[in-house]
Amino acid sequence: MSERNYLEIMHQYCKDVQTGVRIAGKFEKLAVKRFLNDLKRQENDHDFPYSFSEERMNHVCSFIENLHHWKGALARKHFILDPWQVFVVGNIFGWEDEDGIRRFTDAYVEISKKNGKSTLAAAIGLYMLCGDGEAGAEVYAAAANYDQAKIVWQDAKQMVLLNAELRATFGIETTQYEIRSTTGNDNSIFRPIATDKEGSKDGKNVHCAILDEIHAHKDSETYDIMADGVIARREPLVLGITTAGSNKIGVCWRERCKVVDILYGKDNLERYFGIIFTIDKGDDWRNPDVWPKANPSMGVAFDTNYLQGKYKKIKTAAEESRFRQKSLNEWVQGADSWIASSEWEMLADPSVTEDDFKGCISFVITSFLMSLIMLLYVIIKRILLNVRVTSKKIFISLGLNFVIISVEIIGILTYKLMTRGYI
Repeated sequence: MSERNYLEIMHQYCKDVQTGVRIAGKFEKLAVKRFLNDLKRQENDHDFPYSFSEERMNHVCSFIENLHHWKGALARKHFILDPWQVFVVGNIFGWEDEDGIRRFTDAYVEISKKNGKSTLAAAIGLYMLCGDGEAGAEVYAAAANYDQAKIVWQDAKQMVLLNAELRATFGIETTQYEIRSTTGNDNSIFRPIATDKEGSKDGKNVHCAILDEIHAHKDSETYDIMADGVIARREPLVLGITTAGSNKIGVCWRERCKVVDILYGKDNLERYFGIIFTIDKGDDWRNPDVWPKANPSMGVAFDTNYLQGKYKKIKTAAEESRFRQKSLNEWVQGADSWIASSEWEMLADPSVTEDDFKGCISFVITSFLMSLIMLLYVIIKRILLNVRVTSKKIFISLGLNFVIISVEIIGILTYKLMTRGYI
């Protein structure tokens, strides 16, 4: 197939986001702004060490578009990158430093389901396996469980099986557990790996790690081991792809916060690319007009009717949470919630801030002082006045006050976590 003008597609996408032709959320707009600002920096800022290479972007995009879909209505058809996918791929692979080394070593893409993130990740994995020119490349599809890890890897395997030219050019062989490239790059491998699989993940010489559905990772072990494993590589890539979750103390939220800080200009991680496709805070999640913010492939991979059908089936709090997480990429209460997020939101008073509580008397301190006074009282009665006071009374008194203090502390901590977006 003929090569498209990917740079033109990329710039048109940016223009559409900026002008409102593409209905985009704030984080998507900020990612576009960052890219355009960096283009200006490479021209005007002599201290900016990076430049954008159209040639490098074209090499990756054309490689991907010579692959084939293997399931659904698009089966056996060439992969055609959506504009948002060109933007993501172009950013990750197009930027390089003064020595020609790829700029971005880490990337985070958060997006709703059904937008082709796993297929895109599989294509990127294949490129890192055999198209990147890395000798003995080790590529891993990593996830919380082995079945999830195999989703991206299986997509890659089927793309290989459908492409005789790719197999012949790079000497690619597939097995039940591995994709291996034997031509020109010294036996590179592509394997699935999972948190729940026995055996150590240490000792990996990672060229590319694709971490799928990071929100489902119980801890940061797999992510951190993969990230640490790239140290010996010249141009590694740690790519996190995920939908929203509910655990705001896990590794996914950790990485998401990094990206948010980068996009807002609060953190200067020049080698970390990130983009988040989600509806904005304050948007009515029930309004189909905002759904494209979380679904940039809407109208291509699926239409509005698909989401409308899922929306109309919502009957419970759990179904609402699942729809908002998986289809609108919102971080809301988990799927086992019995009170819907929308019910909590209606109770919230957005006008109340932490500053409104400044100058108020702390009941925690008051309760603590009351406990001390009561303790002193019973001691005085027992010792000075020689009045018998049972240990049971002392323990009951102190226990009640301890419960009061504990509840108040939990309440204050909960409020602080909520105001900072952790709950």
